[in-house]
Amino acid sequence: MAILREQVRSPRAWTRDSLQGASLFYDLTAESQSEIASALNDIALRGLHLRTVEQEDFRIPSFARDVSALRDRLDNENGFFILRGLDTALLEDQLNIVYWGLGNYLGRVIRQDLSGARLDTVSDKGHDDSSERAEVGGNIDHGGYDPYRVIDTNKFCTLHTDNAYSNPRTPDYLGLMCLRQAARGGESLLISAYTVHNEILRKHPDFVDRLYQDFHWHTPPLQTLPGGPETKAMPIFEISHGDLVIHYLDMYLQPGMEIAGTPMVPAELEMQSVIDSLLLRKDLQHRYLLQPVSYTH
Repeated sequence: MAILREQVRSPRAWTRDSLQGASLFYDLTAESQSEIASALNDIALRGLHLRTVEQEDFRIPSFARDVSALRDRLDNENGFFILRGLDTALLEDQLNIVYWGLGNYLGRVIRQDLSGARLDTVSDKGHDDSSERAEVGGNIDHGGYDPYRVIDTNKFCTLHTDNAYSNPRTPDYLGLMCLRQAARGGESLLISAYTVHNEILRKHPDFVDRLYQDFHWHTPPLQTLPGGPETKAMPIFEISHGDLVIHYLDMYLQPGMEIAGTPMVPAELEMQSVIDSLLLRKDLQHRYLLQPVSYTH
């Protein structure tokens, strides 16, 4: 098992201040905008929609020419970019196709849940999940509602990774698109896994070995196969294809460990507390208020 034991000094290990002056945006060209409009027109004439459209139906050659450079920004530079220039007059169904289609140029888009949904939405659906989340044992019937889905509420969502529990591997990239701004709040917060790792190495090197070993994470109810395992074993840090990967969503951790019969011991709870505090440090975060139809990875 590979373990990173040295501080990383690279564009991937950024802080709020080190991003000052960095290239964070990608602006769609007029040529790409024209190709998008043409592709959407053809898709409409053929009666296709988000569930039936395929990548060959959405060809944007001018954007494709920039994909190699964009992947380099994602893989070797600061790890994200903010796309600007989509037509704000497009209908929501059209924007969903554009979002899905552009994402396919960067990698194969994975399903969002066991139903095969191609996109997921973030909006306040008025759920009060306080009572359901108290129950952690057994395959609970939530009536189609996942009590872990903070994105269906107006609650603050802690920094986390989307771990694709219903897929055999975690996603390489994550995309967000804003259709309508929240009345209050709505900032996107990003943080570098390398920076978090550097801080742990600097202040808590004794944590490192355990953080590279498996923890048990409670799988979301809507991503758990009937009769399937209720937990998934993953470390918090791992080296995958030579790159540092972090898996973390705080609310899945303690319930998962309890279900697996291995409740977290004090040393593990201290590790979780340290990670939570690092994720909340504003000097380590990049904050950006997504504008309607902005697109970020």
